Amino acid sequence: MELGFETVGNATLICHDKGPVLVTDPWLDGPAYFGSWGLSHRIPDEQHAAIEASPNLWISHGHPDHLSFDSLLRLRDKNVFVSDHVGNRIADFLTECGFRTTILRDRRWVEVSPRIHIQSLAHFNQDSILLVDIDGTLIIDMNDTPSTVWLRYIRRLAGEYRKVVLLRWSGWGDAENNLFD
Repeated sequence: MELGFETVGNATLICHDKGPVLVTDPWLDGPAYFGSWGLSHRIPDEQHAAIEASPNLWISHGHPDHLSFDSLLRLRDKNVFVSDHVGNRIADFLTECGFRTTILRDRRWVEVSPRIHIQSLAHFNQDSILLVDIDGTLIIDMNDTPSTVWLRYIRRLAGEYRKVVLLRWSGWGDAENNLFD
């Protein structure tokens, strides 16, 4: 893919700029929540290869379907971005495990490629939202973050864009519930 994004699984976003440059919450295989939940579908080979080729990862929060440690061990050579959560528990843990970890300060754009910039918004419940600017299109990746104190900020920012895509968990059970128009 030259430029754009794709989703796979319940929370993984893959952003491309002449190749994959950012992957969010990679859960490649295996169970979560002590074996009580697993991926409902196998990740297609093309998306699996893109996840492994991406130089950057972003982890939204510490639930095992978002922070799959077994998956992260297979992606150890990546730059790992996390939100600026109170206490920095996830950042400290990943750093101690040998990952190159960067804490993203709220509301600051960070370049991950010439045409893709990201901004992270930490939520008080230790979850987070990722804003992705892909060459003038705004992706709002809310994952399963609950109603947010950032809503006003996000609406104002989204008003500056001609195209806006909202990714947000909805429904119950298998979380792959994407709605689009």
